[in-house]
Amino acid sequence: MTDQSEEDGPVEFIWELEDGRRANCVQVIEQEFPNQRFSAGRIYDLPPEDIYLRIDKDGNTNIHLLRKDEAASFAWCLNGAIWSLLTSQVVDEKPDEYNGAPTGTVER
Repeated sequence: MTDQSEEDGPVEFIWELEDGRRANCVQVIEQEFPNQRFSAGRIYDLPPEDIYLRIDKDGNTNIHLLRKDEAASFAWCLNGAIWSLLTSQVVDEKPDEYNGAPTGTVER
C-alpha cells in the first residue's frame, strides 16, 4: 500500500490487491480513537467496487472494498445494532413512567 497525503488536500493511496489489481483510493472521512482509526472513501478504476472502508487497529490495517449497495447495507446493519443497544439502555435505565410500561413492570 502506498500512502500519499497533501497538507491541505485529500489523502490518496493505492491498495495493491492479492490478484494484482490496484485500487486507487481517495479518503473522504475519518474518525480516530486512541487505539484505532476508521476511514472511508472513493475507489477509482476498480469496478464494481467504488467505496472502501479502512480500519487501522493496534498496528493492523484492514481494507474492505465495497459496492454502493454493500456499503449502504453495512451502514444499515451497524445503525440497527446501535439503535437496539440504545433503546435497550433506555428501557433498562429509565423509571417505568418514562418507558410507557405500567408502574412496576418493564416490557421488552
